[in-house]
Amino acid sequence: MEALGRQIEGADIDRLQVGVVVHGADDEIVYVNACAARLLGRADVVGRRNDDPAWDVIFADGTPCLPDQRPVEVARRTRADVADVILGVRNEHGRTWLMVSAAPVIDAADRIARVVVTLIDISTEHERLRASEQLQASMVRAMAEGVALHRPSGEIEYVNPAAERILGLTLAQLQGREAIDPRWRLTHLDGTALPGEDIPSEITSRTGQPCMRRLGVQRANGEQAWLQVSTDPVGAPVDGRHAVVATFTDVTVERDTMVALQESRALLQQVTEAVPGVLIQGELRADGHLVIGYVSSGARDHLGRRPEDLIGDLGQLLSGIHPDDAARVRAELALQAARGASAFDQIVRMTETARSLRIRALARPAGGRTIWTGVVLDVTEERRLEQQVQIAQRREAIGAVTAGIAHNFNNALAVILPALSELRDVVADEHRALVDDGVGAARSAMELVKRLMTVVRGATAEPPESFDVVELVREAVAMAQQLFRGAVELAPEIRVRSAPVRGNRAGLQQVLLNLFINARDALAGRAHARIGIEVIAAETIGLPQIEVRVRDNGCGISEENLRHLGEPFFTTKAPNAGTGLGLATAFATVRGFGGQLTCASTLGVGTEFTLRLPLRPADATAAPAPAPARTARGRILVIDDDAAVRRVVRVILERRGFTAVEAASGDAAIAVVAASETPFDVAVLDLSLGGGVSGERVLDELRRDRPALPVVIMSGFVDAPERLTAAAAIVEKPVAPDALISLLTDIIERSRRLASDQAG
Repeated sequence: MEALGRQIEGADIDRLQVGVVVHGADDEIVYVNACAARLLGRADVVGRRNDDPAWDVIFADGTPCLPDQRPVEVARRTRADVADVILGVRNEHGRTWLMVSAAPVIDAADRIARVVVTLIDISTEHERLRASEQLQASMVRAMAEGVALHRPSGEIEYVNPAAERILGLTLAQLQGREAIDPRWRLTHLDGTALPGEDIPSEITSRTGQPCMRRLGVQRANGEQAWLQVSTDPVGAPVDGRHAVVATFTDVTVERDTMVALQESRALLQQVTEAVPGVLIQGELRADGHLVIGYVSSGARDHLGRRPEDLIGDLGQLLSGIHPDDAARVRAELALQAARGASAFDQIVRMTETARSLRIRALARPAGGRTIWTGVVLDVTEERRLEQQVQIAQRREAIGAVTAGIAHNFNNALAVILPALSELRDVVADEHRALVDDGVGAARSAMELVKRLMTVVRGATAEPPESFDVVELVREAVAMAQQLFRGAVELAPEIRVRSAPVRGNRAGLQQVLLNLFINARDALAGRAHARIGIEVIAAETIGLPQIEVRVRDNGCGISEENLRHLGEPFFTTKAPNAGTGLGLATAFATVRGFGGQLTCASTLGVGTEFTLRLPLRPADATAAPAPAPARTARGRILVIDDDAAVRRVVRVILERRGFTAVEAASGDAAIAVVAASETPFDVAVLDLSLGGGVSGERVLDELRRDRPALPVVIMSGFVDAPERLTAAAAIVEKPVAPDALISLLTDIIERSRRLASDQAG
């Protein structure tokens, strides 16, 4: 040992700036130079062993370095040099970081005689490296992107806090998990499963090449996340595989936004295609010129042009519009530009298709420009409906006037016809012919009133019946053939066997004959005069209908006259050749069926009327039983503001054994009923009463105060019979005396039977 000391001293090792420690064969330290003693921070190093518990040694990563892991022991065990191991040794001054190397010395007997250990102070470099590593670690921890370090085996060794947040797992939960773990539920962007070999970290680990890819992953809470992943290899491969560092960004919001945008675009495209028109967008320049930048696909159907052909100057869009309307559109746009207005609305006519289009647009400023966005709508049917509404309004107004005329006319007839009928039985035989003429004239006037009422109410007072339209058309054609006597060719084309409907059969027959006669008149003086009658099955909103078309090749009807078609008293015929009630009655009769009558006509070409009626199966009705003999008499209250009507009704009643009491107003009637000690058997009530109390109110009060008193409504016009359900019966003026007596007798008998049954 002394010899070794002399050798070392002779080498002047103490002057070295490298620490030297020599361990003997038994592991005891036999020599340290001055540098080593300073680095170890101990004066009593000689004689200590490697496994002395006083040593506090750690690796560079901070983990303890156990005795069998220290370079001297590794060199002794392996009989090989150990170089450049970084260790931290604690001494009285703190911890010194050393680069340690150990070399075994083998003697002639092949035994380890000693182990020479060298120590180099790298504390400064280590602190600098440590600071750099801490900075890098801080940067990694502070990154918004997730960072994961994968071992060559694919297991996760480390993740930063961003990765924990993005994946919803802690570092402890992630360490050891492989990229191919099925719990990730990795998917492609289209939602299909991502195979293990296509995972970015696996590609880089296998190939050593960087990789970038977007993929889907399931978070710990079950939510789907979408990541932008980039991977790079780290270090040399181990068994053909690289360690991998993976960075990833949560692009879930971005992808969801992109998907929503795509869905929005698809929805916009669907909406654009579903809009019954053309969507347009363009820039309005200061000179009033509109430059079209977008036109939807609806241009093919509504404008007859491809959308791409309309891009550019407004003239492309206006090329198919009536010149007058096109000029108006340009002038309006120029005016809008000058005023700085933000709305545009014009209706134009298409030259080739004769359709009406509505152009509506709104303006918005955009970067110093004015962008107009609008829609072109086909409003042909809307315009046609507007005209029909106007016609209907005129008809309604005329109908209101007609209703007033009919009411007053009926009141007069309600006196004339019963009075003449009563006089016939008391005048001398030589004067009865005059009375009969008066009765006939009154009945003719009554028929005219009925036609007026048909126009007003849309139906006749005749009870509806079930019948076959096909049979009715054949009958009407046969009647017209006899009437026309070969002057006009009638060409029926009936494509259905039967068509049951329900309504006024006689009224519909009159409609058909009226259409045939009008068609004949339109054919006057024309060669090859022909009336086509077509009967086909039809359908409206899923409801079966029958369609009857009456078509002629006559002179046609002007557009102006078409607007007035069906108005009462409107006619193009010469004076004394028509009243104008024929078509008005026809329209009303068809409405009574719940159907529709339309007309299309072209001057010089011809006219076609189309009659559509809903099909309704025939109702089975029992034959009425013969009426029993009526002998009941009773006390009748006659309520009417027309003295002549009251008088004639009283005469009719008293001549047949009834007792009649008159009331000229609603108030008087209510007072009479309240004051009368003898009850009335029936009250006959007119709806149109003067004095401020209506017939409906009188009906309500009588039913409330005298519920056992039957009330018969006798009026010239009943526009809402559904409001009169409390009445025992409703009859229209004028009424034949015998019919009135029969009705009153029947009501009195029923009332008395009911009272008897209740008393028993």
